[in-house]
Amino acid sequence: MITAYSQHGRHEEALEIFKNMILEGFEPDDITFISILNACSHAGLLYQGWFYYTCMSEDHKLPVSQEHHACMIDLLVKAGWMSHAEDFLRRLPSHSDPILWRILLNACSMHGEVARAARVTEIMSKLEPNDDSHFVLLSNVYKTSFSQSFRVLGG
Repeated sequence: MITAYSQHGRHEEALEIFKNMILEGFEPDDITFISILNACSHAGLLYQGWFYYTCMSEDHKLPVSQEHHACMIDLLVKAGWMSHAEDFLRRLPSHSDPILWRILLNACSMHGEVARAARVTEIMSKLEPNDDSHFVLLSNVYKTSFSQSFRVLGG
C-alpha cells in the first residue's frame, strides 16, 4: 500500500500508513523504507527523508543498502543540495558504486553543474574503465549548459 500510494503521488497517505503501521506495532522491513524514502523524495520532504533514513538503522536495526543510499542521493539532488549529495556519497562505505555516482552525474545535467559533472565523470572513468557512457552524460551536461548560456545571451 505504501509503495502504491507513493508511486501515484499520494505521499501523505503513504506516510500516514507508515506511521499507523509503527503505532500498531508492525515492524517495517528494508523494502518498506525504500518506499518511504521514495515518497519523501517525490514529495520534496528532505528532512523527513533524513529522519526515516536515520531511524531505519538506529531504531529498527535494519541494514542500509545501496537502494537506500540511492534514495537519499536522489532526495538530496532533487532538493538542489548537490554538494551535500556528493559529500554523502563520498562518505558511504559503497562510495565506489558507479550506480550511485551515475545518479549524481544525471543530476548535474538537471542543475547545470559542469564542474561537478567533470569531477564525477573522472571518478566514474576510474570505477568503470571499460564503460564510456559517462562521457555521453558529461557531453549532455555541456550541451545543456551551452544551450542555457546561448539563450541568456539572446541567441
